[in-house]
Amino acid sequence: MTALRLYAVAALNGESRPLVSETLLILYRDLGAVVRKAPYARVASEGDDEVVAQHHVVEEVFAHHAVLPAPPGVIFRDEAAVVQWMELHYAALADGLTFVDGRCVARLHVSDDEAAEGDSDPKVVAAEMFRELRREASATLPLRAAEGATEFSAAFLIEHPRWEAFSTAVAEAAKKQRGIKWEITGPWPAYDFVQMKFAR
Repeated sequence: MTALRLYAVAALNGESRPLVSETLLILYRDLGAVVRKAPYARVASEGDDEVVAQHHVVEEVFAHHAVLPAPPGVIFRDEAAVVQWMELHYAALADGLTFVDGRCVARLHVSDDEAAEGDSDPKVVAAEMFRELRREASATLPLRAAEGATEFSAAFLIEHPRWEAFSTAVAEAAKKQRGIKWEITGPWPAYDFVQMKFAR
């Protein structure tokens, strides 16, 4: 049986055609669910290819629309089920899209630089940098580090026009620290700041 895999929900500006090639757009009011046909079966685990495909679709939509990425592996029975879900959660989805509209995510990774002099604890340095950079962002989220990790990361939701200013602020904050490496990645869709609900 063929079903529909959900990739994202986007804010529409009157569009009714698919936003990405080889996908379908299911409309509910001013929202569009970006889906693709898929087997109607429980997803035991997501293969790397499917995760890459999901990111590709989300990032194509993100280039032109406010978008809420769905977690990988969400399957709906049919179009009616997708519409019913959007209707049930319309207020939360619309509010979420308003929150991320015009914003993108920067991820900052801080780790120990073994090639540099200094005895800074990267965990302490990361906490200080993240705290200092919080004022540059609309929202901040520390990303969970594995036990014993030597790299610490956080996601920052920032206004699109402030990307360069944020990058400069990161560089300035890093200059105050010794013996650390830092890397900023993005701009990303708001993967880290979205939690979709699927329970009825």
